Amino acid sequence: MSDAIRRDLCPLPDLLAHARFDLMVDAALFGPSARSKVERHGMLWQDGGGGWLQVGLLAGDRAVMLGADCDRSRSVAADAVDLLTGLPDWVADAARTRDDGQGEDWLGFVLWWEGGAWWSIEHPVDDGASQIPLLQPFTEAVQSEAVEEAVNVAALDHLREDDPREEQLVDPEAVRRLVAAGSAVDERLLLDALIFEELHLAHAVAVARAAGMIYPACTALEAGGMADGTER
Repeated sequence: MSDAIRRDLCPLPDLLAHARFDLMVDAALFGPSARSKVERHGMLWQDGGGGWLQVGLLAGDRAVMLGADCDRSRSVAADAVDLLTGLPDWVADAARTRDDGQGEDWLGFVLWWEGGAWWSIEHPVDDGASQIPLLQPFTEAVQSEAVEEAVNVAALDHLREDDPREEQLVDPEAVRRLVAAGSAVDERLLLDALIFEELHLAHAVAVARAAGMIYPACTALEAGGMADGTER
């Protein structure tokens, strides 16, 4: 493992908070048909354009993260890059047994969390991990932008003529309360931030609470098959 390098990416706790928030907002918009989902030992996030990320938790404050950025993961098309070579055994086991619904040829990066940092094997091309939105800092600006985008999408479906909500702006304080609630969110907090009562608020609450119940796998092999088939 001499080629392992430390990666300057969003810490695991922040990633999980960001993913929970993103999955919750996605669930409010799209209900059970949302692309991303909570899994038994982690989460699967998809951007709808081919980009994806799956993170699985392991005992001992460890995690394995797999994914690809459809535009920037040069490692996907690089014949000379074998993403599974040189990995710690426990990381390779989780990667080989993954259950992410992606083709074997659509893997752009494999990273692991250990000792309070993200690590990967160094490759000659950009793996695109640093471009995945969930791995960016989870700032108030990012949170507000996500909610504003969701409200704009909801408006396309639910605004009617002379609807007073047309003039309603996203309340930054409501977004802060929503983020602060974490997995203890309720429908009132969601409605305050997302404005449209027609959204799948109950389903979004269920997703947020399921995200708060993720627990580490005992082994890497168990973590690799993270999906449990449960509809969230």
